[in-house]
Amino acid sequence: GGRWRPSVSAVRSLTQKLESSVRFGLTLFPGTAGLFTGSRLCTPGDVTVPVAARNAAAIARALNGARPSGGTPTSQTLRKLLDDFGSADNTLDAEAHAKYVLLVTDGAPTCPDGRGTETTEADVDATNLAIDALRDRQVRTYVIGYDTTGQGNEELETVLDGFAARGGTGDAGVALARGTNM
Repeated sequence: GGRWRPSVSAVRSLTQKLESSVRFGLTLFPGTAGLFTGSRLCTPGDVTVPVAARNAAAIARALNGARPSGGTPTSQTLRKLLDDFGSADNTLDAEAHAKYVLLVTDGAPTCPDGRGTETTEADVDATNLAIDALRDRQVRTYVIGYDTTGQGNEELETVLDGFAARGGTGDAGVALARGTNM
């Protein structure tokens, strides 16, 4: 099933199993800005389902209509999430809670330097910096990874493992993409 179907399956399974104790949201990238002008390839992702309690069904519905298309603007999307969700709760009555990003991607970053079609060292570095910035604001990054051995994209597993290590969560969960039960 390539990498897209296992990605969707992992997200559905995880959100269903943990929705009673974890508030999830969904951001899909590339975003929809520029959709009708043809400039969407590297647009940062949009929040498709806002973070809320018990929203596994809403996330599943959003994923039902989603298809992979365009580039992989990982760094720009993570920066956008940092701006939107990385700030501390600053009201006196706000309930403090841990914040996490679960990065599920069917490819390595290809934006902006790779122009949506190839992975460049600059795009990987920009994503690492975005993950560092999230971690600096106490937002850890988990990564669901893939066993890409023999698929012509062996660097993807290494790149995703690096993202998870920088995010403070170990390495990418390759076992998840191989079909291991969660």
